[in-house]
Amino acid sequence: MIALLVILSIAAITLSIHMMNAYTSLGAQNLLVDSIKVKEELQMIKNSLLVLSTVYEETVDDSTIRYPALPMGQNQGDYHRLPAAMLKTLNPLKQPYVYCPFAARSDQPMTETISDGPGASYNAGTAVLTKNGTSRNYITSTGVNTLNGAVIMAYIISPTPSFKGSIRCSDVTYSDSLQQFVVAGGRVETITALEIEAVNLTTKPSE
Repeated sequence: MIALLVILSIAAITLSIHMMNAYTSLGAQNLLVDSIKVKEELQMIKNSLLVLSTVYEETVDDSTIRYPALPMGQNQGDYHRLPAAMLKTLNPLKQPYVYCPFAARSDQPMTETISDGPGASYNAGTAVLTKNGTSRNYITSTGVNTLNGAVIMAYIISPTPSFKGSIRCSDVTYSDSLQQFVVAGGRVETITALEIEAVNLTTKPSE
């Protein structure tokens, strides 16, 4: 009888271990799938913003300069969200994206405020520009954000639900080891001035 009880106990423990391993494996697979979805949809959001991006020209002392620009988003609560023209506002984890638009210049008046998390913000200048017959507010002046000569025009942050802290544009840093931008509590995608100029090569400069 004792031997039978021992065998049954061992069998029960073994079954529990197998079930726990299966649950852990399933959880890891789900996390991997979610991570892939987050990455793919973040790229889709970036592409959509590039479609909305534009270039505009200014002539100074007989020299014409082309500037890239991204549309202004929406201040909602403590954060700046995607532009109203963007239909998808939540990531696959049902978290709203954080949108941090910048400009390629800082010499224009900055009368708008971009929300950057609880108690934080930064100033921006805007102008109404027209692309493909549609007029929108575009970011035309902020503190210029550069890395190794590249002008960063936006951070798009996809937050994770488990993170309980605030996610600020100013918290984004560049990881030399990972060779990418990172932020605690989310995944970051960037848009550069060169990318905007590339997709607008045949675009008539906005007015």
